[in-house]
Amino acid sequence: MHKRFLIIVIGLFLLFPLLGRAVDSNQQILQLRAQIEELQKKANEYRKIVATS
Repeated sequence: MHKRFLIIVIGLFLLFPLLGRAVDSNQQILQLRAQIEELQKKANEYRKIVATS
């Protein structure tokens, strides 16, 4: 019983940094998506300007 508890605690300590990295990469992906959406909006506006001129 005691060994199993120790193994679980050690496993959690090993998992937490991996989970933290996953969260960081998710935030980076969300930031990239937002940047891509902004670029697409700018590109669409530019296309409208070119089309009307």
